[in-house]
Amino acid sequence: MAKHRHLDIKKRLAKGMSLKDKIKILFADSNKRIDTAGIESLLTAEDQEAIWEDAKKNNQLEEIRRLCKFFDLAILIHRDIDTAYFNFKLAEQKFYSLLIAIIITEEGKNVFEKIFSEVAEGNTKKIKELKEKYLTQFQLFEDFFYWSGSDNKINKDLEDNLIEMLKGIKKYKRIRYYLDYLIKVAGVDFLNDSFKQELKDNEKEINLCLDYDQFSIFKTIKKHCVKTKVKASKEFYNILMDMQKETKLTPQEQKQARAIMDYFINRILNLN
Repeated sequence: MAKHRHLDIKKRLAKGMSLKDKIKILFADSNKRIDTAGIESLLTAEDQEAIWEDAKKNNQLEEIRRLCKFFDLAILIHRDIDTAYFNFKLAEQKFYSLLIAIIITEEGKNVFEKIFSEVAEGNTKKIKELKEKYLTQFQLFEDFFYWSGSDNKINKDLEDNLIEMLKGIKKYKRIRYYLDYLIKVAGVDFLNDSFKQELKDNEKEINLCLDYDQFSIFKTIKKHCVKTKVKASKEFYNILMDMQKETKLTPQEQKQARAIMDYFINRILNLN
């Protein structure tokens, strides 16, 4: 049985509870039940019945039912947001695992080359001999753990993983746009505090991910893509130039998102 707090609902109804306050307490109760898996609630069954009876008496049932349908749709979008964020984090982990391997390989090779130069005291022939003897294993993994391979193409896995990660971010932003638009149409902010904090945390993580200047290797890749003839797809090149821009919804994409939400809103409002 759900635990609940005594809110003197009947007394508040007797004094004249506004439609806005009824909606606020009903959604707060629903959010409480969701957050605690039904263990806690703000309203008793008697409280809920009293609110609905008062709404019926004041011809407010239609509006409350309309907003409850919006609330149900918001819950579904919430689940989609969680799924999209989870998929983004998986893609991010995959990308950074490869990126770290590339960084370690690049830095390792640079360290060895500096050591060889010092040991050989600048003797070009001796340096070449040391490289051939000790750096063979690095060359074997060049196409896997270097930012560009021997064919002068960008590392294919790096390219694919970066694109996958950015697509994940854009999908998340599109679903988040659905939610923002739904709240705007409903005219009521029915998100609970924990979900709002979750959205803020997600946004912070995504912005951190898009701050690729934190990795110096990105600057190297960007420099070589612009100033040399390293081969990369146009999609990868555009992402590398401006990740923030590539993950923003364009005006056309926003229009399409609104059209999709309008379709679902009309459907749920027409359900009996």
